[in-house]
Amino acid sequence: MKRKFFAFMTATMFFMLLLSSTVLAAYQRTADNTVPAYRNSSLTQRTGNERVDKGDVVIVLQETNRAYYVRYPVRNGTKDRWVPKNIFNTASQSQQINNGHNPEGCLDSVVSNANNQITISGWALDRDNVNEQIRVHVYIGGPAGSGEGHEIYANTYRPDVNRALAGVGEYHGFEATVNTNRTGSQSVYVYGINIGGGENKELSSSPKTVRINNPTNTHSTQITNRLQQVISEWKGKKWDNRESERIGSTCFGFANYVFRELHGVIAGSQLDWSKPYALKNPSSGVSCTYSGYINENAWHILLQECKPGDFLQTTNGSNARQHTMIFVSYNPNTRVVRVLDANFANPPDNIVRDRSKKLSDFAHRFQYVSRYTK
Repeated sequence: MKRKFFAFMTATMFFMLLLSSTVLAAYQRTADNTVPAYRNSSLTQRTGNERVDKGDVVIVLQETNRAYYVRYPVRNGTKDRWVPKNIFNTASQSQQINNGHNPEGCLDSVVSNANNQITISGWALDRDNVNEQIRVHVYIGGPAGSGEGHEIYANTYRPDVNRALAGVGEYHGFEATVNTNRTGSQSVYVYGINIGGGENKELSSSPKTVRINNPTNTHSTQITNRLQQVISEWKGKKWDNRESERIGSTCFGFANYVFRELHGVIAGSQLDWSKPYALKNPSSGVSCTYSGYINENAWHILLQECKPGDFLQTTNGSNARQHTMIFVSYNPNTRVVRVLDANFANPPDNIVRDRSKKLSDFAHRFQYVSRYTK
């Protein structure tokens, strides 16, 4: 029975930690003279002279039917232990209910001094335990859940923070350089990751905007200019299949033609018909950076990484009807994507179109994709 109870509470604790970094919202004062604290949820192993004393303020981290998992004060710090409910009775005492502290801090600066890199600095801490250096999450190109994510720690020397906040400690700063696939003007969002009660919190002065350099900017400009020439040449015209050039017909052939005009090689000569959103053998030097199912959120991230002239091989939700496009541009603020393709009409007409679509409509139509780039 004890083993089952231990397994139950261990699983419960693991599941709750997966759900959120926020713990049970309560600071509670103990009601009894002493409350024994135990090493584990079997409630059998005492921790020597360690105890939770009357009047101690403890943080209730988790709760099961029979026990609380609490953080309580000991000499030189705190410890986390299970204590049984039948002797941890707070009903007779006034409780100081509190949701704990959210992280606090500031994003001081974001700069890009090298290609495909940013350097960020600032500070962050959580008053639930000022002796702990908290994690900091950095998102480039969008807020949490949509931007390119990175994790750093607030553990560098910042005596000014300690002076300003009266004894929180001198090691809550961060300064880190991270590599990124994002280029151009990007918003950088920074969050302190919660410990104890409370929840993750975006730091003050976040987001900040930075321009990120890319070593291929000159080449990209040439590609973009040539792509605009191709659009002017072909927009509204009927693709003639170019069978003599052996690059395929309809949308697939036209996209290969454009890709070759831009990069000197076709993306690939054959589809993989076991998954027609992918090429069977991409040409040498052509790389696939994404392949598989994709929803609107993932499209939003992928399109911000795409470069003008990228080859997008797609299918609809049933993975049945394939379509091939050349990426032109994407505006993450208006969430409008622009592509160049042929033969998209129903019935098919092989007309070349320069199309701009709302991302929601685009993602609904194309639910599998492979992105090929040179």
